[in-house]
This record gives sequence, structure tokens and C-alpha cells, in this order.
Amino acid sequence: MFQLTETESKNLWFQIETKNLTFETHGGKFNKPYAFTEEVLEMIEIILHTPVAELKNIKIMDTFFAKRKYIGSNLITQNNISNMVLKHDNEILKNANDIKEFQNAFKQFEDKRIVNEIYDF
Repeated sequence: MFQLTETESKNLWFQIETKNLTFETHGGKFNKPYAFTEEVLEMIEIILHTPVAELKNIKIMDTFFAKRKYIGSNLITQNNISNMVLKHDNEILKNANDIKEFQNAFKQFEDKRIVNEIYDF
């Protein structure tokens, strides 16, 4: 279990559209919320050891699992996209270099043609 920072708390309040974003409330100071890890939730369920706690714990663990799976699949997707972008960028650079070489060769050809025209009476 850990306490959220002020920035994290404000982000959380923003996500749930809380209008009052200050820590001061009606003469008292508002405490920052706590967050629970999977392990802490498991320990709470073991301590409470009631059917309701067990069902809630299963649902929460399923949520943690789904979130982890979602994050993992997004990371794989992002990695694949990054690799595709890098490959595409490398191809563009290679094509740009090929174009520069072609332009240099064409310039040399033009220079030779101009010289031949000058000395070709």
C-alpha cells in the first residue's frame, strides 16, 4: 500500500471530474488517497476471510490481470510499430542517398555535355 503524490491525486481527481482540485476542504486538510498493490489486496482477503471479501478479491485480481495483459499487448504493439517506423526511416534514408548519388551522376553528365558543346564546333 502506498499514498499517491499530489500530482497523481490531481490526475485522479481530473479523471473522475472532481471540481474541487485543492487539498484544502471546508476548514480541514484533505488527505491524499492510498493505492493498493495486488499483494496487499490478497493479504486483506486472507485476513477478512469472508465470502464477500473473497468474491471482491477475485474480481479485483481479474482486473489487475486484464490491465497487465492490456499493457503487455500494447507494449508489444508499440514495439512492432517502432520497428516498422525505424525500418521505414532507414529505407527513406537509403532512398535519399540513392537520389543524391543519381543527382551527382546527372550533374557530372551535364558538366561533360556542356564541356563537349563548348569544344564541339
